Amino acid sequence: MLNPTDKSAVGATQADQIPMRRMGTIEELANLTMFLLSDACDYLTGETITMDGGQKLAGPGTFAGLTALSDQDWADIRERSQLATVQSKSQRSI
Repeated sequence: MLNPTDKSAVGATQADQIPMRRMGTIEELANLTMFLLSDACDYLTGETITMDGGQKLAGPGTFAGLTALSDQDWADIRERSQLATVQSKSQRSI
C-alpha cells in the first residue's frame, strides 16, 4: 500500500534502498514495544525512535524522492491507494 505506483517507490519503502537490504519485521516492532513498556525503560522520555534499517542515517529523507512527482503522478497514486484500501477493507469484513 506504500507503493501504489512505480513512481512512488522511493527510500525506505524499497528494501533495496535500505542499508540493511530488507524491511523490518513485526517481531522487531514487538521487541521495541516490549522494551518501551518494560521497567528497563523508565528513564526514557520524549524520544523518537527510528526503526528503518539505517535509512535515516544513509541518505535524504525517506520520501525525498517524491518531490519529483507531477500532479498527474500524485493523482494516479491517490487513485491506486484508494483502490488498495477498499480491497484491504473488503478482505477484513465479516
